[in-house]
Formats: sequence, C-alpha cells, structure tokens
Amino acid sequence: MLLHLAIRDLAIIDETALDFGAGLNVLTGETGAGKSIVVGALNLVLGDRSRKDTVRLGAERAEIQALFRVPAAGRAGQRLRELDLIDKDDDADSDHLDLVVRRIISANGRGRAYVNGGLVNIGTLASITSGLVDIASQHAHTALLDPATHLAALDRFGGLTPLRRDYEAMWTRLQEARRRREVLKERVQARLEREDFVRFQLSEIETIAPSEGEDESLQAERERLRHGAKLLEGAREVEEALSGPDGSACSRLQEAIRSLERVAAVDQSIGVFSERLDVARVEMEDIAYEMRRYGDNVEMDPRRLEAVEDRLHALGRLRRKHGLDLAALADRAAELRAELDGYESLDADGESLNAEIEELSAQARDLAQTLSERRREAARRLEEAVEERLRPLRMDGAQLRLVVESSPELGPHGVDGAEIYICPNVGEA
Repeated sequence: MLLHLAIRDLAIIDETALDFGAGLNVLTGETGAGKSIVVGALNLVLGDRSRKDTVRLGAERAEIQALFRVPAAGRAGQRLRELDLIDKDDDADSDHLDLVVRRIISANGRGRAYVNGGLVNIGTLASITSGLVDIASQHAHTALLDPATHLAALDRFGGLTPLRRDYEAMWTRLQEARRRREVLKERVQARLEREDFVRFQLSEIETIAPSEGEDESLQAERERLRHGAKLLEGAREVEEALSGPDGSACSRLQEAIRSLERVAAVDQSIGVFSERLDVARVEMEDIAYEMRRYGDNVEMDPRRLEAVEDRLHALGRLRRKHGLDLAALADRAAELRAELDGYESLDADGESLNAEIEELSAQARDLAQTLSERRREAARRLEEAVEERLRPLRMDGAQLRLVVESSPELGPHGVDGAEIYICPNVGEA
C-alpha cells in the first residue's frame, strides 16, 4: 500500500507531498493542474526511465520519495530480503515491511535510486516494486496481464500465504545448504589441486626441522671451525704469557708480591697492596687455565665444517623459498598441518551436508505438495467466484480458468506455476 509520496522540482511541481489512506483516494483538478505529473512521479519510483527534461526549469535536480507498506510474504518483501535491504528490527514484524524509495534525477540526465537507504540500479528497483502499483488506462497494461503475479494472487485468495511463507523459509534453508555444498565442492576441487603441494611443503619443513636461532649458532660455529688453527695459537700464546715457565706474567707478579711482603714487615700499611696483587695473580692463573681448556676444545674438523656448511645452506634455501625466518617457519608448518586436517574432514562434511539437503528437500517437497493441492482447490473456488460475478454483467457464457501446472522440480514458491485464462465469449478459445 502506498502511504506517502513527496515530489520536488519535477516538471511544473515545485514541492508537494501527499498522504494516502486506505480505500479510495481521488485526485481532482482542471487540465494542467499536475495530476498526470503525480502519476509520472509514481512511475519513476517504480523504475521508469527518466529524462532530463522532467526536471523543473531552473532546478538542478528533481527528487521523488515514496513510502510503501508491503506484505512481508510478497514479492517485494522477498526481494528486500535477498538484497539485504531490510532493517532487522523491521523484519521481526511477521506481516508487513516498510519500503522507502528515493529517486533523484539530475538536470544533466544522470540519476540515482535508493531503496531503504541502499543504492540500487533501475533494473533492481523495478524488480522490487513490481506489482506494488497497478496503473490502468487506455495506454497502460495492468498487473493482471502479467502471469508472474497470478500465483501470488491465487495464494492470497485461498488464504495460503502462511503456508507459502513456511515453504519459502524451507526453500531458503535448502538453497543455503546447496550453496554451502557448492562451496564445499570448490574446496574439494582445491584439495585435489593443492593437497600434494601442501604435503610436499610440510614434508620439506619437517625434514629439515629448523629451530629458532639455529642459523645464528651455526654461523658462529662455522667461524670457529674455519679459524681453528688461529684460535688455538692465540689461546696458547695467552696461556704462555700468563703462566709459561719463562718470565710469565704470573711468575713476575709472584715476585712483586714477595717484595711487597718484605716491605710490609717495616710498614704494615703497604700490606694492602700485597693482598690486591694476590687477587690479581689468582685471576690471571684462572684465565690461563681457561685458555688451556679453550685450546684443548678448539675443533679443527673438516667434516664437521662441511656438515655445518650443508646445514646452513639447507636452512637458507628453506628461508628463501618461503620468505620466512626460522621462527616463522614453525608457524608455517602448523598452518600446513591445519590445512591438511581440514582436507581430511571434507569427506565427513560432505556426507553430513548431503544428508541435511536430503532432509530439507523432503520437508520442502511435503510442504510444496500440500501447497499444490490447496492451490488447486482454491483455483476451482476462484473460477466459480469470478464466473458468478460475471453473470450480472451479462457475460453468462464467459469462462475463467486458473491453470495450475506443477513441475517435478522445487522452485522458490513450490512446484507450481499458475496462469489465468479467460474466454469472454462463447465459441472463442
């Protein structure tokens, strides 16, 4: 139902707004008053093509807004749901929905259309508003001539709207399950193309088994192995200088301590220096010992050096291939394992989804069958009711048939299609 129509800068109309009530609403006025412009504005919010010459002279743009209150179970309500143009709170109302259309036409010919605040193209606008308004004149067709409206008209007449909504809700669930199955099929196809590659990458990382900081420790070890002779020579020289048999630092320091001890016998205050030199001697002897141990442990092993070089090469190749450091490679391996685990669950997911689709299909088919039977009953009642109304119009020979044809395939509104046929005169088809 059209509740409100607002027009600004369209043709000769500066600005006006109309509120419509239930029942008959009449617009009157002399020729040129703008009655046809109101109808034209309504056509624009229904999706008619615009022309720039419809903008009022001197204005930059024309704007038309319309507020409809539409059945939630109708075509417009369904399209609003499909396009996600319904406020969730509004959708909680099980009977009707608000539909706000705003159409803007610029003087340069460009335009925009909005439905419930969302930008849409003209084709989408027309699909949403189709059937909301029936304009009948000597030059305009009525919605009754559009077979796409006949099934909904039959359902309204037969009081089948609640059952139809139950079916459409089941159909929506079925379609969602089918979409999830298509996504699953794509994942299965991706699995066939990618699983071997993922396994190869994971095997490569796990075979090398890098650990965080390993490359840094190996580089340090490589330097020690490359310069083993130099390190050993340096350690021996330090040890010799500190504690060797000939004039080492420790022996000279021991002589200095003895000299201080002799002097301290005369002046006790100098004894503190003797104690400090003794501490230095102990530290130097400890360093000499550590240098000896270090020299004993210096490796000059060509095989170990080769092994270290090979390991560093393998780690470097792995880093370059994945573009990651060693710490991140461990995370990458975990991601690959998770991906493989997900592949392994695809078969079970597919079986579960197929079972769900079979169950939803069975429930939808039961609802569709019930709906189809009741539609055929309603069609017979509608035929009789219309023919009865035609008799006072002296159309006793007129016949109306509402043909309900069923398909083996489920559709958005069940298994049926409906079309009204009429024979207005005896002897005609």
